[in-house]
Amino acid sequence: MKLLYICTYQFIFKNGFPCTVPAYGDGFWDQFTESFDSVDVIGEPLRDEEHTLTIPITRKDINVSIIPANARPFDIRNDAEVKKQLETAIMGCECVMIKIASRKANMAIKLAKKYGKPYMIGVTGDLYRDLITSKSVLRRLYAPIIYKQSLKTIKDCKFGTYVTQKYLQSMYPIEGMMCGYTDTLLPYVKEEVLESRLEWINGMQNREYIDLGIIGTYHDNRKGYDTAIQALEKLNNPRVRLRILGVGTSEDQHYWISYGMDHGIKNVIFDKPVSGVENVFKWIDSIDISILPSRSEGLPRSIVESISRACPCVISNVCGMPELVNEKWLHNPEDDDKLAELLSKMIEDEGNMIEAAKENFHRALDYTLDSVRKKRTAFYDAFKEYVNSLKK
Repeated sequence: MKLLYICTYQFIFKNGFPCTVPAYGDGFWDQFTESFDSVDVIGEPLRDEEHTLTIPITRKDINVSIIPANARPFDIRNDAEVKKQLETAIMGCECVMIKIASRKANMAIKLAKKYGKPYMIGVTGDLYRDLITSKSVLRRLYAPIIYKQSLKTIKDCKFGTYVTQKYLQSMYPIEGMMCGYTDTLLPYVKEEVLESRLEWINGMQNREYIDLGIIGTYHDNRKGYDTAIQALEKLNNPRVRLRILGVGTSEDQHYWISYGMDHGIKNVIFDKPVSGVENVFKWIDSIDISILPSRSEGLPRSIVESISRACPCVISNVCGMPELVNEKWLHNPEDDDKLAELLSKMIEDEGNMIEAAKENFHRALDYTLDSVRKKRTAFYDAFKEYVNSLKK
C-alpha cells in the first residue's frame, strides 16, 4: 500500500536528489515504510538555501514533490495553485496522511473527503500557540482563525497520530482513533551512557566552562533565546556558556551574539551544524545542561535525544514538554528569573544534576524504537484495514 504524505517540511533538489534538513532524512521515513510500501511526499520549497544544512534523501521508496508554500497569511496568493496540485495528487492516491494546522492541510482534508479517499492526520506541534506567541501582530490575529478552521475540519477524522501522549490530543481532538507516539526515534538507550554522564557531572567543576546547550532554529524567537540570555545575565557566572546547535543565517547569529553582549553575556556560541543522530548525540554529550525555554513546541526532538543521553534538562512547561522531565525542572515561558534559579540549583548542587540525569535516562526508555514500534504498527495496521474495507 502506497501512502501520500502532505506536510510543510521543506525540500530542495540537488543533483537529482531531494534534499532536506537532517531531521527529515532517510531515517525519518522508516516510521512509515515499516507499514507502507512507499511514500509520496508533498512538501514546500526550502526558504533559506544558503545557510541551511541539507542532506539527500537517497532511498527509492520515498518520492518527493515540491509545491508552493501557503502556511503564512500573505501566502494566500498561492492557494489556487496549491489546491490544484493537491487535488491531482489526492485523486490519484490510495490513502493519505495530512500534517495538520495550516491552510494546505485544511484544503487537503476537504479534498480527501470530496474524493472519498481514506486519510489520517498527523499532529506534531501546536500551531495555535506557535502563532499566538509570535512577535508579528498579523500572525497573532491569524492564530484563532486557523485554529478554529482546523478544529472544524478535523473533527470527524477517523485516525490521528500525535507526538504527545495527552497535550496535543486535548488541543486537536478527533472523533476517531488517536494514537500518541513520538516521531523522534531513539535507536538505543544504553546503560553505559548513564555511567558516562555521571562521570561527566563529577568532573564539571574542574572544567573551564559549564556549557548550556540549545538545539533548534534561531531564525526566530520561538525557542526562547532571549529568555536564555536574560537568565544567564541574572545567573552572573562567567564560567557558563550558551552553545547553540541549529539552523539560521549569519545575520541571525549576529543578532543573538549582539543581544548577548547587550546583556553582558560574551559566551554565546554557534556550533557548526551536524547531520546524523550519532553526531547529535556526541554534541549533547559535550554539554552539561540541555535547556529549551520555548514559547511553543510539540514534543521536541532535542529534549527526547537529550534525556536519552542522561543529560540534565531545564525547559519551559509548554505543550508536550512536561511529559519529558520532572516538573521541578520546568519554568513558564519568558520567565528568565525562574530559569536562572533552576540553572543555579543545577550548577551549585551536583546531587541535583545526578538525580536529573538518572530520571531523564530512565524516562527515555519509553521513547526507544522498540517501545514505539509496537504501538505505531498496531495503529497503522488498523488504518490499513480500514482502507481495505473501503475497497470491498
